[in-house]
Amino acid sequence: MVESGNSRMQPIPIGHDHLNFKHDEEIMKQLDTNEHIVFSCKVLKYNRFGMKQERYLLLTTHQLCNVKKQEF
Repeated sequence: MVESGNSRMQPIPIGHDHLNFKHDEEIMKQLDTNEHIVFSCKVLKYNRFGMKQERYLLLTTHQLCNVKKQEF
């Protein structure tokens, strides 16, 4: 919850779940009961040899995760 200007608590705005993790039962089982998905996306990481590697990032209200085969 975020405090607004009128001293009332407002829900945290939920961003865009580009990877639709909120519809993935295995991902959702790993989240706490009061944890919500804020944002997810695919990114490219370049390793020390200059090779591209795909990564899936998941930002929740509690953590930032690198998702690999439906595990954090």
